[in-house]
Amino acid sequence: MFQTGSAELFAMPELNLVARNVGTVHAEIMNGIDSSPQEWELLVIDLTNVYSIDVRGIQLIIEFYRLTGESNRKFMLINVSENILRFLQLFRLHTKFPIGLNKTSAQLQAEKEAN
Repeated sequence: MFQTGSAELFAMPELNLVARNVGTVHAEIMNGIDSSPQEWELLVIDLTNVYSIDVRGIQLIIEFYRLTGESNRKFMLINVSENILRFLQLFRLHTKFPIGLNKTSAQLQAEKEAN
């Protein structure tokens, strides 16, 4: 599922971020980005429906983080389960972009990391 706001794009993958699903999730998010107005400033990926992630899923997240960075936009993960958060922390991704239970908690965590 993909939603476009005035300055934010929201992607909510319906599949786990594992090797067999990465191509489908990538295509869905890229289609949403490509069909969105160019004024967006923040890409939010909501992991509410994601219960499993592997290295290919991590690579996908990093790809979208880099895509937003290259165009001077921001990136955020929300509704991340504890298990997935621990996996993301192994790769130190929480030091690169906000990750939280919701948008506000992700932003607060990012501010805390910056100080």
